[in-house]
Amino acid sequence: MPYKIAISVTNDLNQDQRMHRICNSLHSNGYDVILIGRERNSSQELLHQGFNQKRLKCWFDKGALFYLEYNIRLFLFLLFLDIDIVYSVDLDSLASGGLASILKRKKLIYDAHEYFVEVPELEGSVFKKWAWNLVARLFIPKSDLNITVNKELAEVLKNKYKHPFEVIRSVPVLVETEGVEELEKEKIILYQGVLNKGRGLEEAIKWISKKKGEIQLHIAGEGDLSASLRALKAKVDKDDKVKFLGWKLPSELDVITKSAWLGLNLLDGKSLNYKYSLANKFFNYMHAGVPSVNMDFPVYRRYCQESNVGVCITDMHEDAIDKAINTILNDDTKYQEMVLSAVAARKKHSWQSEEVKLISLIDKMIEG
Repeated sequence: MPYKIAISVTNDLNQDQRMHRICNSLHSNGYDVILIGRERNSSQELLHQGFNQKRLKCWFDKGALFYLEYNIRLFLFLLFLDIDIVYSVDLDSLASGGLASILKRKKLIYDAHEYFVEVPELEGSVFKKWAWNLVARLFIPKSDLNITVNKELAEVLKNKYKHPFEVIRSVPVLVETEGVEELEKEKIILYQGVLNKGRGLEEAIKWISKKKGEIQLHIAGEGDLSASLRALKAKVDKDDKVKFLGWKLPSELDVITKSAWLGLNLLDGKSLNYKYSLANKFFNYMHAGVPSVNMDFPVYRRYCQESNVGVCITDMHEDAIDKAINTILNDDTKYQEMVLSAVAARKKHSWQSEEVKLISLIDKMIEG
């Protein structure tokens, strides 16, 4: 009989490309997988997948009451589910997953997609940080396998929680038939991802609204700042340079990304979560052959220096954005070199290699 593994997140599943890759890899390697998330009022019908999916409906949509309700519902669901392994993604599903694994005497995997206690939304909230740190200190030592997205964050989490973390990067599946896209493109700068605090979106909208020429900013995603960013556009974007594309399915986002000229990956350096992040979008841009503008944080600096797939800026003020993008606009040779470097680098940074490591780690955990 295949091992049964329940994986829990707090999103509505359809946009979670990392978890789609992980679940598909586990499923194709003989695991019986169920991915558990939340159902929101705005949720669309679940995408068809080879693995099982379950959404939990909650009364509360955000804040402390949501996390409390979701974890209670998730715990009860896991408690009566026939499983061998509990796989909790981030601290917001670890309390329920950790407690269920202890009571059911099952293996526990903790997957830290981010430095959760340092997200901007917790800035200035001593009690909330204390509560999430308590969850971490209670259950991370009980976990049979801890993983995260890059070696810099793995070291930080190891030092903080005194427990080792393995690295499984969130990189796309390499599609062998992909080739170099047209090098002469419309000057579309793309941001893909959640529209949340500290992503440099306000600064980018203000900057491009003052920019002359055909250059545009396309924003694919939604989030806490959806309404305020649209209001900002209405106020400052007199030439209609900013386009909001909304949420897109992964297949749609692939097409949009390949048509972009440049990718945007700006983050507030005051957030330690952002400083040690390795965003999906960074590799999505790379695999599409699209250079990117990133923050001068350790992990992005390393990749840009090693592979020449983008540029880094020290802050996300309008002047810094302008200087970086002007450098690329005014040096077509540099731009073409980055495109070709991105195409070459994607062969090294692909899910095929991460999948082998993930399956090996889980197999070893089971045997141990």
